[in-house]
Amino acid sequence: MSEFMRFSLRIPSDLHNELKQLADEDMRSLNTYIVKALEKHVAEEQGKMYIDIKVADQENNRGLQRDTQRQMNLRKPIRDEQRVAENTSKYNKE
Repeated sequence: MSEFMRFSLRIPSDLHNELKQLADEDMRSLNTYIVKALEKHVAEEQGKMYIDIKVADQENNRGLQRDTQRQMNLRKPIRDEQRVAENTSKYNKE
């Protein structure tokens, strides 16, 4: 587990306000938002790929929702075809 260090940082108030707004929109604390932004920047500088777990999970969930919706849409015509077949067989028996 990483050891955490505390340090003081002076930034312009405008930048602080912008970061706070972005953190709120991302539903993260300002501290977490800044740490993630720094981790991403360091990874990019070192030529490494940075993956934000929260964002990846959200994108994955959106993909799962789309897949589920597609599966539901694919099932609907099959059900309708089955109903037609069932009704047709009823009328053919009579």
